Amino acid sequence: MSKLNTIIHYLSNHATAFALGFTLTRLLIVILLVLGIPALDSHIGYYFHHGGDQNYYYQFAENIATGDFSELFSIQVGFPALLAMAIKLGMASSYETILSITVPTLGAGLGSLSVIALYVMAREVTKNNLVALASAAIWAVLPIIFWGILVVHPNAAILRMVNVPLVAWLVILPDGITTFCGITGVYFAARFANTNSTLALIGCAISCALIALFRIQQVPVIFVIFAAVFMTWRFRALIVWLCTFFAIYYAQILYVSIYKTVALQFSHFLTWIPTNFYFGYITIWENSEEKQIKFVEANNPISIEKLGTLLQPLYLVAIIIGLVIGFFILRYFVQRLSLPNALLILFSGIAMVILVAASSVFEHNTVRYSIPSAPFLIMLGLWVFSEGLQFIAKRPFLAKRMSS
Repeated sequence: MSKLNTIIHYLSNHATAFALGFTLTRLLIVILLVLGIPALDSHIGYYFHHGGDQNYYYQFAENIATGDFSELFSIQVGFPALLAMAIKLGMASSYETILSITVPTLGAGLGSLSVIALYVMAREVTKNNLVALASAAIWAVLPIIFWGILVVHPNAAILRMVNVPLVAWLVILPDGITTFCGITGVYFAARFANTNSTLALIGCAISCALIALFRIQQVPVIFVIFAAVFMTWRFRALIVWLCTFFAIYYAQILYVSIYKTVALQFSHFLTWIPTNFYFGYITIWENSEEKQIKFVEANNPISIEKLGTLLQPLYLVAIIIGLVIGFFILRYFVQRLSLPNALLILFSGIAMVILVAASSVFEHNTVRYSIPSAPFLIMLGLWVFSEGLQFIAKRPFLAKRMSS
């Protein structure tokens, strides 16, 4: 037991150095994947190009680069704008070229930095060096863990080809950027709550604005972060946060405004609403006299039958019990951490996935849409595990039974 305590004490005292080591480990894993170790039957070398979204982003980028506003894209402008910069600078003359530039940059650069960012964020939220270090370690080697887990699956080669590049951020998608911004946003929110730093507040607002610009599916985490900032009861800070957020998000509003003015020239389009919300709900068509907008009736995800089922006494009792249990869990977290940090650690992981989990696409893209929540859920699980060990250690009777 004394040796174990010595190891734990050593790890805790040198956690930052080990976290940097795990950052380099993630970089090494990405380099090995690029070199084909382990081999993946990906469509194009080391990364997976599944068409669909990736082609859509590139088409959007080409339109921005050429100033073509004849088509409205139902995605946010952030990631296509980055690709458009590469096109304008002459770094990408074709889709294949931009893939070979962007994919390693996201995987090796941002993916590696996300490891140390997760360590710093978890340490700020949990105040536990070992939890932060273990979170960074698991996140660093997650691509290899995923590759190993699939070894028993009969379609292991196909699943690895698709999912390992997704986990390693070796795809031309904004998922990695929004996950990284989610990590930094939670860190800055916790930092502001703990220190009242204005720079942390501005960093938090910038991170949240980038999430809104790059991927609207992760926007619920912005509300969690904003709630944590709000719970500090520093109302001047809220004004600074909102002004900073909308100053950056204005890029999306500006794009839609230009599209509305140049291409459609009608006034029924709300420029501040993310264009994703229009996908599947509106159809734009043109006749000989005027351009019009037609709202298509959307399917209601909660039918009357489902609502009636939820209102039955058994379900109501289960909901009430769940709310009571949830209240005591939140109370415990608040006692152990603080209200802002409790909100961040409990709800950030769920918020990163809840919006897309409610849609039909989640069933067919479970791994891709779950990855953004992974760093936060890893941190939450490890902190709960650590608290459980401390709870047992403080009660000799339980500790004795566990050892026997």
